[in-house]
Amino acid sequence: FPSHDIPLHVLNVSIMPKGNLQENARKIRYEFFKQLVLTQQADAVLTAHHQDDDLETAWMQRQRSMLYEYFGIRPIGSWEGIRVYRPLLNVSKEALIHYCHEQHVPYAIDSSNAKLIYERNRTRAQLKFMTAEEKDHQRQVFQKENLQRESVIHSLQPYLPKHAIEIAKYLTWDTLTKFLYWFLVHQNRGIYQ
Repeated sequence: FPSHDIPLHVLNVSIMPKGNLQENARKIRYEFFKQLVLTQQADAVLTAHHQDDDLETAWMQRQRSMLYEYFGIRPIGSWEGIRVYRPLLNVSKEALIHYCHEQHVPYAIDSSNAKLIYERNRTRAQLKFMTAEEKDHQRQVFQKENLQRESVIHSLQPYLPKHAIEIAKYLTWDTLTKFLYWFLVHQNRGIYQ
């Protein structure tokens, strides 16, 4: 982007490791981002994850019937010590494509997105049948659950410096509270970021 004096760095990958293509591509991408942050002395990485990515992730988590400390994609996170910001999580894929067409911004769609051998692609195919209102409702449900988790995490703060709790108190907790307690102990920090 010479008009804005922004250097463009492109990674060409000639050989992909065997296994899950999407997971391997993600690891390679983030390692590339990490190297750029270090060599360019940047503060962080901004990704283009959008509202649909967030809902897909939360939906996949729900389908797995497992406990999670957070549903969806966090707006701010880290990867191997590198700060990652995701400023487009409130923007739909449709709106981003519309913007690209309107502003004549070239973009590409990964051809592997059509292959139903990947869990995310199967989830994306399922969500295509939901109306905008249904998707909005689902996002609200996940947001409410994330707020509940934040509240539980906040209530657990007094127990974390000690990493010990009276068994009588522990036994009164529901499964989610116990899970979040052990998650925080494992993270070895007070408030999960």
